[in-house]
Amino acid sequence: MQTLPPSEISYKRIWDLSWPTILANICVPLIGATNIAVMGRLSDPKYIGGVALGVVVLQCIYWSFSFLRKGTTGITSQAFGRGDKEGVFAALLRSLLIALILSVIVIALQQLICWFAFAILHGSEEVESLAKEYFNIRIWGSFATTGNYVMLGWFYGIQRPKLALILRILMNAINIPLAIYLVLTLHWGVAGAAYSALISNYLIFILSLITVIPILKEYFADANNRIDFSFLKAVIHRSHLEKVFRINGDIFIRTVLVFSAFSWFTSAGASQGDLVLAANTILINLFWFISYGLDGFANAAETLVGQAV
Repeated sequence: MQTLPPSEISYKRIWDLSWPTILANICVPLIGATNIAVMGRLSDPKYIGGVALGVVVLQCIYWSFSFLRKGTTGITSQAFGRGDKEGVFAALLRSLLIALILSVIVIALQQLICWFAFAILHGSEEVESLAKEYFNIRIWGSFATTGNYVMLGWFYGIQRPKLALILRILMNAINIPLAIYLVLTLHWGVAGAAYSALISNYLIFILSLITVIPILKEYFADANNRIDFSFLKAVIHRSHLEKVFRINGDIFIRTVLVFSAFSWFTSAGASQGDLVLAANTILINLFWFISYGLDGFANAAETLVGQAV
């Protein structure tokens, strides 16, 4: 495991970490953009509106859990910077455990969440019906979505952003043709868009876990290629868990406040009709591309600051 001291971190090093991260981040909103583009090929703006409302509800949940990405990057990069191999993998497993627990809770409460969300968001009866259909399918991808947040943050933390980029490109390479096939060929409508996102998320999450195996061997394999799993005892160590929740609690509150503004914007558009909602959804997706792209420099900063600490 090789690290660079802070004195050797140059503009070139920052750019080397940033450009794959920028491209990987831009791939994140592509799933939503693909769904909207495919829905736009159908005959009525209600389909775009249905996906838009469904995505807002899901993003309220998943964005609230985005601390899993940011927190994982910070804790992993600190362990990486001090050469703590056990800490690097304990951070990954600890975050995946938290992601699993949160996903189980969300799935168990999905009907309550759905009722509460659509009591606040206001769209036409048809749009709300389509949005609920989209939500009820994609909610089963909670662990894959949150797990992918963790994997993304971990790859950034160990300074392998190109690996994160490859996986994100593969996710869209699966999602885009699958969405086109399910929606436009099989005529599954909103359900087709939801299933394409669900399937692509799970496939990439599984592939991400597979890519961890050679890194695990690189760090812990002995001369006989057997892996020492003694680092597992650090996963549920009380002091480490307290640190995770202390860091992630602040990020959680910040994220909820930020996304509340975007949720209100979508709800206000929905109250003005299906066409306004559809148009606003397309415009706000353009904003996501810019926002996620600029986040690449923030991600590089998180990685390098964590290493320096």
